[in-house]
Amino acid sequence: MADTKAPATASASTGATAGANTGAPHGKFFFGWWIVAGGLLIMATCYTVFVNCIPLFQTHIVRDLGLTVGQFNTGVSITTVVAVFASLVIGRLTDKCSARVLGTVTVLTSSIVLVGLSFITAVWQLYLLCVVAGMVVVAGTRLLVSVVISNWFTLKRGLAVSIALSGSGIGGVLLSPATSAMIEASGWRAAFLLLAVVCLVAALPLVLATFSTRPSDRGLLPYGAGQEE
Repeated sequence: MADTKAPATASASTGATAGANTGAPHGKFFFGWWIVAGGLLIMATCYTVFVNCIPLFQTHIVRDLGLTVGQFNTGVSITTVVAVFASLVIGRLTDKCSARVLGTVTVLTSSIVLVGLSFITAVWQLYLLCVVAGMVVVAGTRLLVSVVISNWFTLKRGLAVSIALSGSGIGGVLLSPATSAMIEASGWRAAFLLLAVVCLVAALPLVLATFSTRPSDRGLLPYGAGQEE
């Protein structure tokens, strides 16, 4: 009897260990959820600012710099077009570079571009910063977050990615009215500076503390590895 029970006991012990390593539903809190939280904050700040909040500055920038609405909208279009082509490059970088490095560069670039926008005096400066924003921020945020979270989750992958990407909607609801209020209270230049601080403070700490390209970088397995939903 002792011989027949031993393998079962060993098997149960092995299963418990595997569950802990994979972040099984009944195991300890899975570290990958911190990455989901970091992704949500990146989407709620860096991505949202350039996709949802920039149009709020149109009236003020056009009036103060003597631009036409068409010139301003061209800058917005440049951001979108550049992001489409840059995503092809970002996709390759996510396989070769550390997620922490890419995430940090994305957040820092977001803040630097916003600071730059607060000092623009000519349309070419607007266009240049829009190119950088499209190349690094708009293309980088969504793709980086999706790829990294997919690496960390086997089970609940769709849920994890959806939670992180929902940050763009959450950020839109919160930051859009806040940005309008900042513009009215302090002017559009100061509002850009405040948004730069928001991106830096809200997104960077979790990126630095938690982002890893793959679970193996931290001695873990993906959530639910070896299991089926």
